[in-house]
Amino acid sequence: MTRYDFGELRDKALAPYATFEDKANLARWFENYEPSAWNGECYDLDGGFTMRPVYGEPDENGDYPIVDYEIY
Repeated sequence: MTRYDFGELRDKALAPYATFEDKANLARWFENYEPSAWNGECYDLDGGFTMRPVYGEPDENGDYPIVDYEIY
């Protein structure tokens, strides 16, 4: 993954058939290359879209795993 992969990763995550992996790859891109896009609740995808993590039940350590991403 490089800085220049954003467009491709965004298109895959916005596709109607997007998988969790497609959305997680976009989240990893943001973590690596554009952490300032995180506002504490969601990522700004531009074009009026945002991506918010969906958390599952806490594990034995009290950590909440990300089980999906909601794009709206």
